[in-house]
Amino acid sequence: MKKSLVAVGVIVALGAVWTGASWYTGKQLAQNIDTVTAEFNKQLQETYPNSGFKLVYRDYQGGVFSSTFSLVLQPDGSASETRPLAPKNEIVLNETVSHGPLPLALLKKMNLRPSMAHIHSELANTEATKALQNQPFFSAETRVAFNGDTASVISLRPLDIDSEGTKFAFSGTDIALDLAHDLRSSRISGTVSHFLSETTNYEGGKETIVLEGLGLEANNHRGKFNLDLCDGSVTLKSMKVTPPTSDPVMLNNFVIKSTMNEDDKNIAGAITLSLDTLLLKDRDLGRMKFTFSFNQLDGEATQQFAKTYKTLSASFLESPSAMDPLRFQYELGQSLRNALPSLLKGNPNFTIAPLSWKNAKGESTLNASLNLSNPAQSTALTPPAQSDEEGVIRRAVKQLDVTLNAPMAMLAEGIVQAGRQAQSDQEHQQLIASAQEQVKMLAGVGEMNQITVTKDDAITSSLHYADNQVEFNGRKISLAEFIAPFIDIPTDEGDEGDDAEPEAQDSPAAVPPQAK
Repeated sequence: MKKSLVAVGVIVALGAVWTGASWYTGKQLAQNIDTVTAEFNKQLQETYPNSGFKLVYRDYQGGVFSSTFSLVLQPDGSASETRPLAPKNEIVLNETVSHGPLPLALLKKMNLRPSMAHIHSELANTEATKALQNQPFFSAETRVAFNGDTASVISLRPLDIDSEGTKFAFSGTDIALDLAHDLRSSRISGTVSHFLSETTNYEGGKETIVLEGLGLEANNHRGKFNLDLCDGSVTLKSMKVTPPTSDPVMLNNFVIKSTMNEDDKNIAGAITLSLDTLLLKDRDLGRMKFTFSFNQLDGEATQQFAKTYKTLSASFLESPSAMDPLRFQYELGQSLRNALPSLLKGNPNFTIAPLSWKNAKGESTLNASLNLSNPAQSTALTPPAQSDEEGVIRRAVKQLDVTLNAPMAMLAEGIVQAGRQAQSDQEHQQLIASAQEQVKMLAGVGEMNQITVTKDDAITSSLHYADNQVEFNGRKISLAEFIAPFIDIPTDEGDEGDDAEPEAQDSPAAVPPQAK
């Protein structure tokens, strides 16, 4: 009897501790929910200043072991032509929070890992989301650690919509998402087994897009220069696009991988793309590989340029009619030129190794490397009476290497496969002969203009620049002679060149004030 009383006492004591701890967790939630939503809105404004959204909460009801409330994403009241949510529309998540240290929702699953809270989220049926769901399209289970980090499993239900000439099918997915409490790091992964979109144009033609086996893996963190550094991959087993009036195109096994890192001064990164097969109807156009990398790019300068680009992009997206695309390109080009001296402080280099395309008759490759130097540290002098462009290259370019090798048989095969389909063996032979003649003409034009060299049945080209000397296809020429065809090109209005500011459009457009 005594032992039983002791056991009961221990259980009661533990129950009291658990109840007190759960009550305290709920109280902390009530006290900090304003701070959490304010911090989210602050981060949203800093990262996407013109998103047009804000996050609020409402209908908070607290209890000892659980609490409920709604998180609401709604327009922030700023005017814009491109806001995805109409005024008074909103996206609502209904939240049920099980208080820690041992949330009931986790105990029911026999998960005894202590946590601050467990949150069940469910998308409410509002005007903005009613087309997506009869049942909740979105739900999530989130574990909140004691330091505020979260680990979520987000479930998207399958969809099958067929309305007014539009079909949409989605297999559903579960997405794993981990977020740090300060939003400076995240991890996401998920797969979509099937996606279909079919639309009908005004002439009654149908365009269909079908994706199979789409996968995403990304590990992101914000570095010391406040730039998002991401290691990740996107994989796609197949994609088929069927235009209304032409042959279907199919991609098989498409992969993109990226990495980024930094040290105390610079950032570096690489991106690789690969494609196993590109089919036009049943004709094999070949496979592709591409690898691009860079390093020694000054971190502070990249951060500043990223801010400028984000501001320009936001202005353009805020009101596309206020800044036409040509104006946007001009402003972006000017910003890049202004940032270039700072971007080159780390003596960066860029490499393509390789860009290749391969089909049944061979493989074409392009390799390139560009080593740049800080103009402020350069001792290179521009000879008298030489162009500004030559001076910039002498001071900023340390070395450039480019090589191209394109087998003529491979090019001819590409032309045949991309062209119209032969109806007989005789016509097929005629198409091959025609493609071979086109490739010979291309090679002849390249040789005539001293751009390429035909060697071993391949169109080749090579460029090497270092120490202010150019070697182009085996010929040594001066830098001034090499760049002469690319500079001082007169326009219809005179010798303004590419630096001229674009003319005003026929219809007046408001242009953001220039920085002073």
